[in-house]
Amino acid sequence: RAVGIEIQDIPNKYAHDMDKNFEFLMAWYGKRYSPYELYGGSFLDLSTEWKNVRNNKKGDAHFDWKREATVIFVNNYAFSADLNLELKNAFNELAPGTRIVSTKEFCPVDFKINDRNAGKYIGSIMRVKELKSVEDGFSWTNRAVKVFLSTIDNTKLQEYYDSKSQKSKVKTSDRSSSSSPVMDESMARNSKTTKANLKINAPTKKASKVKVEPIQEQSDRKRT
Repeated sequence: RAVGIEIQDIPNKYAHDMDKNFEFLMAWYGKRYSPYELYGGSFLDLSTEWKNVRNNKKGDAHFDWKREATVIFVNNYAFSADLNLELKNAFNELAPGTRIVSTKEFCPVDFKINDRNAGKYIGSIMRVKELKSVEDGFSWTNRAVKVFLSTIDNTKLQEYYDSKSQKSKVKTSDRSSSSSPVMDESMARNSKTTKANLKINAPTKKASKVKVEPIQEQSDRKRT
């Protein structure tokens, strides 16, 4: 199932004519195709506000793209900053794994999560990569246009917090394994005191000498 939403009247008129021609060609060649729906309106409005391009009736649509879409193509190259911001807010409601193909990235390709933007920016739950550009791939320009693939991935934010928690555990372990400065100072003092006691208690060279009277002299005194 494919659903197309366009807010401008002229593109919707062309879509109506192309729809008739497409059905004719498929029937002529006996080809089968998947069902698709065409609506006029804003994708930021409820589907009940859209008009069916085929019969110009309102209220035919029963489609919540935020919950049902699995692949979204949005040609946001010329969108205003405010409109792109509204889309980012809407993307927060998309299911994990939803892919968005756009002509302008919704967050930088090299976006990295930190304490300031964690959980506050769409890049916290979105992985973005640039696809190979195709020259003359769009009707409104003959130049190569950059195309980006964004995938909703809530595990990206969880990985950041897990990594942060692991780093905190490593730092705590390093601190507990090393002695504190107070203990180092106390050990140094004890070492100095021990050395000082050894010096005091050690026998000096002078104290080890003992004066002995000659035996021969005492013997001579007895004879006299």
